[in-house]
Amino acid sequence: MPEGHKVHHLAAQHRAAFAGADYAVSSPQGRFRTGAAELDGLRLVDVSAHGKHLFYEFGGEDEPGSSSFLHVHLGRYGKFAPLTRPVPEPVGAVRVRLVRTDDGAGRLPPTPGAQDPGPVVGFDLRGPTACETLAPHEVEAIHDRLGPDPLAPRRGDEARVRAAFAKSKKPAGALIMDQPVVSGVGNIFRAEAFYELRMDPARPANSLSDEEFAALWRTIKRQMKTGLEYGKIVTRTAREAGKSRAELTGMDRFRIYRQPRCPRCGDETHVWELGGRTMYACRRCQGVAG
Repeated sequence: MPEGHKVHHLAAQHRAAFAGADYAVSSPQGRFRTGAAELDGLRLVDVSAHGKHLFYEFGGEDEPGSSSFLHVHLGRYGKFAPLTRPVPEPVGAVRVRLVRTDDGAGRLPPTPGAQDPGPVVGFDLRGPTACETLAPHEVEAIHDRLGPDPLAPRRGDEARVRAAFAKSKKPAGALIMDQPVVSGVGNIFRAEAFYELRMDPARPANSLSDEEFAALWRTIKRQMKTGLEYGKIVTRTAREAGKSRAELTGMDRFRIYRQPRCPRCGDETHVWELGGRTMYACRRCQGVAG
């Protein structure tokens, strides 16, 4: 499942390449036929992200509050495929297809290490967990139920999350992935953040001191910003890796996630389930019991 940095990266790419044009919207698969008909022919005004959720705003230029939104949550299997001219026939289970109605085209901002598809005129979306049209008040309801997003900071975010930690006995490593508490943090970021801080993720969230929580919040924000910058999660530094971060691919991007041994002490990585997901940590360096 894409973590928050990837969703924000997609939002920035799609905003730059597709916003400002009118689109023919269809559902070749048929499962989004009604929603596609609502959006068909409208102008894409903006693309934004909150945590792991994408919001495509259509119409509403002349009448504030009249916009329609395409809400997408990619989940584990959702993927976008950019379209170029001549636009090919749909292949596979295409839930949504967007194609410009004019002769123009956009360019996707470059992603380090990724191939440039050239001028793009829309996209196909396959396999999302959520794909629906929403009114503005329904979009606000999603924002309200989600926790602060480290990549879309607002005043009071840190205090809000700190208050949630102070009230919870859940393991800190589980609570940091609770989307109503913090939006966009996934399994890789949590493992890497707790490892960097030499902190036991199984500690109760309310046991963290103010200083420990502040360090965790700063680390999560920094790691996610780096992920957004490179279009992929990279927690090892160029000095650690012996080459630039842009060159890092696969598992060599991480310090502890899915690593056989701790790079600091050489002990075998401790692997267990925490909060319903597989956790990776070093018993010695992070003081993990068991």
